[in-house]
Amino acid sequence: MPQQKYVPELAYFMKSINKALLSDSKFEFTIDLDWYTPYQYVIKKNSQYLAEIRDGKPFYCSAKLDEDGLNVKVSHNFSLDDLIEIEVRFNGDRYAIYNTTVYDFKLWERLNNLFKDQDHTEIADNVTQSELDDIFDAIKHASDSERMLSVFHLAQEMFLINTLMSINIDSDHLTVNFKDELFKNYQYVATKDSKYISEINKGKAYYSSFISPSTWVTNKNLNDDNELAIQARLPNGTYVIFETTFAEENIKQRISGLYTDASQSKINDNVTQNTLSELIKDINDSGISYKKKDIYLSQVDDAQFMFLKQTIAQVELTKNKLIVTFANENFRDNKYVSLKNGAYQSEVNKGKPAYSSLSNKVWSTNMTLTEGDHCTIEVRMSTKVYVIYQTGDLILVG
Repeated sequence: MPQQKYVPELAYFMKSINKALLSDSKFEFTIDLDWYTPYQYVIKKNSQYLAEIRDGKPFYCSAKLDEDGLNVKVSHNFSLDDLIEIEVRFNGDRYAIYNTTVYDFKLWERLNNLFKDQDHTEIADNVTQSELDDIFDAIKHASDSERMLSVFHLAQEMFLINTLMSINIDSDHLTVNFKDELFKNYQYVATKDSKYISEINKGKAYYSSFISPSTWVTNKNLNDDNELAIQARLPNGTYVIFETTFAEENIKQRISGLYTDASQSKINDNVTQNTLSELIKDINDSGISYKKKDIYLSQVDDAQFMFLKQTIAQVELTKNKLIVTFANENFRDNKYVSLKNGAYQSEVNKGKPAYSSLSNKVWSTNMTLTEGDHCTIEVRMSTKVYVIYQTGDLILVG
């Protein structure tokens, strides 16, 4: 039913209907506590009156109030193509705030069950291509097919992405490692700057090679300007399941190279502040999307914090001194500041101490400390301040 005028309450009426359940024999839903009265809600089937809630009281249906709201149950025999509506009557007008068919409702349940969560962020483990194909065919007969197709394509894309285990790119090779033999059911196409370069179709490689049991290798000259993509081509659509540029892959490899191993628990000894600063500059100057830039800059920021923490080998606190022993010479590239209870005490800025002393790699600051004082060491950079050491209430030695 088209709405003829702006009604501020209408959005709230629509949101007030939740926990809807529709089957061949009943229709159940809940009206939020704040909205079940004093309004009139009319339930219709194919535009014909079935039941209503008026001022919180049920007519031709049952209702029970609990902490979630008014739980309404309409017992009736429904067929798959029956259109079920909830209409609110407000200020002399009628507004449709909910509608579906039994067929659509059941199909939405199947679609939502393809995912692990209600936000559709991850596909469920038990999904099969056969199930996806069946749902795709069923959507063709649904009233709400446009919205359903959007959710379906998301599920299909996630399913196909999960057939990939890893992708490696260098200047001459695009190497795809598949997770298992499921890839032999599909056609995968590699493109460079949106142009076809190779494919593997049901396990058979074209303009490329296949290494048993599950590795697909494309030998092509690649460079920083190339946009690379892998498509999965199905009867229900073409899905881009991987896309990148050689420049982006270079950034990813450089970020990975900051660490000693895949656990990313320790920064490599050969990393310097210049290494990190150049990587940040290259990410900002790259042509990748702002969304991906944010992701990679966040990853480098994590590495920056870990790098700065690793520049300190030891911190010793006595009643009259803060002694910091640096692990290496990397501290000379940044500004370190000591604070007591939030107040500035001293600094060493690119190897030059102020209100303190520096001997080789030992930075000493005279300060009166009592148990209960809170000491902090910050690294102050032009873009951010990193707290790399802090105490709770002090228990002093010496």
